[in-house]
Amino acid sequence: LLGFGNAKREEIVKKWITLGVEETIEEAELYTRCDELKAQLNTVIKKNIVPTKPIYILMLIQIFEAYTQKNLELTSYGHCYQQLIYQSFEKAKIKSTENEKYLNVLTELSWARFKLNKGLNQHQLSEFFTQYGESFLSVDGSEIIEKLTHHSLLANKDMLIDFKYLYIYYFFVGKKIAEGFPESDEIKKEVENLLENLHREDFANILIFITHHTKDSWVLSKIKQVLATLFEGQEKATLARNQLSFMDDFIKKIPELVVEQREVQNERDNQNKKLDEIEMVEESSNDEPVDILAKINKTFRGMEIAGQIIRNRHASMKRDAIYELADSGTSSGLRFLDYFIKISDEFKLELIKFIEVQLVDHPNLTNREIQNLAEDTYLQLTYGVINGVIRKIAASIGSKEASEIYAALEGRENTPAYILINLAIELQFTRVLNISTIEQTLEKLKNNAVCSRILKEIVIQHIYMFPVDYQIKQQLSELLEITVMGQRLMDQKKAKKG
Repeated sequence: LLGFGNAKREEIVKKWITLGVEETIEEAELYTRCDELKAQLNTVIKKNIVPTKPIYILMLIQIFEAYTQKNLELTSYGHCYQQLIYQSFEKAKIKSTENEKYLNVLTELSWARFKLNKGLNQHQLSEFFTQYGESFLSVDGSEIIEKLTHHSLLANKDMLIDFKYLYIYYFFVGKKIAEGFPESDEIKKEVENLLENLHREDFANILIFITHHTKDSWVLSKIKQVLATLFEGQEKATLARNQLSFMDDFIKKIPELVVEQREVQNERDNQNKKLDEIEMVEESSNDEPVDILAKINKTFRGMEIAGQIIRNRHASMKRDAIYELADSGTSSGLRFLDYFIKISDEFKLELIKFIEVQLVDHPNLTNREIQNLAEDTYLQLTYGVINGVIRKIAASIGSKEASEIYAALEGRENTPAYILINLAIELQFTRVLNISTIEQTLEKLKNNAVCSRILKEIVIQHIYMFPVDYQIKQQLSELLEITVMGQRLMDQKKAKKG
């Protein structure tokens, strides 16, 4: 069976939620619950860490619904991975009294695999069990390997014994590092290597899995230290009017925003298809990034790890710790944005000239038209990156439960950048449009053309992705000075259909 992409995952989640209530569930509740469950699935699955086959999707949904915090040493997501592993143990007919033995073998095997950066051949496997018997009670290595390979925990890949699925490997190597870090100099050295190469997807994932296994403060301290070093020579972008004044004329020239007549489900389907296409491109690109791209990637992955920890540990982390982590992640993203804006401005003429060269062969454009189009293209690209980075920070760092932390950050910084990030987090994670909040945010951003435009786009995107009453759309239309086209007719059709 092929794995399910974003579109198929949404479809199966909707079917699960509507079982028995197909005719009575409100559209707004359906999409809210759908997005919450999809967010949980995507956090566990990530980039195919867990296979996206239907059986795994359904198993995870059942685990989410039946979840109880049985093991306080694990996060809720760590518990999900553990449950998948225990289910594999049951299929392998491993007795519950032997669980600890198999868990320990897999933990030590994951460390051997980590150090080799590949699976173990027969000679290495024989050495592994010999050394294992010197540290722990001896085990029958052949029996263990045979049982684990026959039940989808290990696999024979190109004559090497390796972990069948990435989540199993990440779970156990994360466990090994979390348990061994306080006493082992070797593990401490490898953690520094993980942090130094955070741009690597496998290293970033291992760090996330470490956070599933330990609440020790060293993890947070290390991640905050790394985030602090990223683009450390830059100030945090404020997106104040004077910083973006070079874009004012461009914003005036581009067309006014309009809320078009769009079906929510069609819009969501299109969004899921785009996400699937992006993931396919990312999977096919394995090139080692150049230094600056690695640094940018490191920044984004660092933000994502900080956000994962906040979402996983929000109930048990102290308020100050959540605040510091959110602050570190947001600051690193805004320092990168400041770097981008300054570089973009510094090389403005060169970039415009480059775009002109790409347009010079166009038969229907005069030289002056080519120059104007190149300038507009440059500004459009710059605006797109600013808009995209703000949304990326919000999506990475945000959490429904920690909303008061982001509000406190906005209150302390009080810059357009933080104002937009807080609003984007609120809409993405609470999924509720509050007219009063939008009005207050608009007032804070008045006379800032670029940020006002980003605000409007964030709101319109929400309207497209979630059901919003016509009256609220009308209020937003007046408040944001955007036109709502054909929406009343579409809403009336929906009401009749219901």
